[in-house]
Amino acid sequence: MLFPNGSVMVNYRVRVKGPCSLELSNFPLDLQRCGLIYESFNYNNQEVRMRWSSMDQPVRPMAEIVLPDFDLFKISANRIEEVFPPSWDVE
Repeated sequence: MLFPNGSVMVNYRVRVKGPCSLELSNFPLDLQRCGLIYESFNYNNQEVRMRWSSMDQPVRPMAEIVLPDFDLFKISANRIEEVFPPSWDVE
């Protein structure tokens, strides 16, 4: 969608299977935390801004999901902006 001020909104529906290592040292009373990071590698913050359309519930669990041995009790989302210097690279 192109807005009159020149902004462009792009909306993608994605299905993500994220890396999540299980820490079972306190089993069966353990907590698992899995994180996903979305970022742009090709464009800086002047060229692209990534935002959730709604911070109320940006990630929605599937209603029909059944995990008999697990309780899914908290889903949260954060927005963190980090600025890297020009030509910054991981070496």
